[in-house]
Amino acid sequence: MGVKQFYRKFHKHLLIIPTLLLIFAIVQISFQISSTGDFIKRGVSLKGGLEFELKENFDIIELSNYLKQEFPNSDFSVRKLTSQDETSMSITATQVEFSDVIEKIKEKYGDVNHTEPTITSASLGASFFRQTVKALLFAFLFIALVVFAYFRALVPSGFIVLTLFSDFVVTLSIINLLGLTVSTAGIVAFLMLIGYSVDTDILLTSRLLKRKNEDLYSRLVSAMKTGVMMVVTTLSAILVALFLTNSPFIKEVMTIVFIGLIVDLIFTWFQNAPILIYYLERNKK
Repeated sequence: MGVKQFYRKFHKHLLIIPTLLLIFAIVQISFQISSTGDFIKRGVSLKGGLEFELKENFDIIELSNYLKQEFPNSDFSVRKLTSQDETSMSITATQVEFSDVIEKIKEKYGDVNHTEPTITSASLGASFFRQTVKALLFAFLFIALVVFAYFRALVPSGFIVLTLFSDFVVTLSIINLLGLTVSTAGIVAFLMLIGYSVDTDILLTSRLLKRKNEDLYSRLVSAMKTGVMMVVTTLSAILVALFLTNSPFIKEVMTIVFIGLIVDLIFTWFQNAPILIYYLERNKK
């Protein structure tokens, strides 16, 4: 069965998958808010805390478990940084004093070589968080306005905005389930994701709405070939970046964008495409 025949026969059934994913994501985020007070797990730059490096090469899991055991009310993140010359440990922590952390590390490992901490106050972290949330909301709003202005059709434009919203919510839910901490780098990733997601949806919508001299399902296949190739190419580049970089900032950005693009594949072709097909076929009748 080809793509045309598949969508002609099952396009309404495909909506079940993204609908269930979106409902699950909303429930997960709601539970996250009720249990933690935040819809994401904020890092030091968005919550306040300290960050420093150990110029040592310890076992990540052992060190992380030890610090979490010694400071159960604090959030710790331990990452290994590798360069050509040396290997070090990057440690971020919230709601704990730097001197207390160093003292506990020395109790277990003896004298260690460490950098001075970068400390972000809780009030400054909260201010960063509020500003980044506003930036995301404004980005979403302005992209929605651009989409409405371009198509000048309320319903198809609304489908694009719905898909964009679904991409964002489901990606956020997956990040929460994976236990990933989001810093300012993560906010950059979400802003990038909004742009990437809207690209494929605009491509799909413009092909289906404007190429009226072609069969509807031929237009869909044409849009799918281009859109999927765009995403696969981007995913390949992201994988290369993830394997080659040692920067925590780049790794966080690439991880979130990678997850978001896979989610976008699902919602573009299992949500937006079937809804558009149903809408255009109904209007034609």
